[in-house]
Amino acid sequence: MALPSVAFEQPRRSATILPFPKGGRGGQAANRLSQRDRIEAQRWADRADKARFSRVDIHEVRDTANPEIGDFVLIYRPGASWAAWGIGVNGNTYTLWRPANGATMGLYPSMQAALAALASIPLPVR
Repeated sequence: MALPSVAFEQPRRSATILPFPKGGRGGQAANRLSQRDRIEAQRWADRADKARFSRVDIHEVRDTANPEIGDFVLIYRPGASWAAWGIGVNGNTYTLWRPANGATMGLYPSMQAALAALASIPLPVR
């Protein structure tokens, strides 16, 4: 008994490549923390003066209604329920701010530089 012959179609050799949008930091979205940023924040928290800083929380914001709001890091003093400082990212700039009043404390080129600046900023009054 003979097997039926089957005609195979030649595969297509063309495709449409859709580029992903590039952000300001090596393809990272402009307002998202990179893995390096997250690791740097955790390393800093491990080495931080526990008398001045008690914890670091990393927040990922995926608000589709407000896409301009990006990821940020909150830094707490011992015993405080409200963050003393925050660091957000927008493009190639890291903004250090005071969540209590929204004041911008400085703009920095990296997460490491923003975290290092905390050493020279006076502690806020509780």
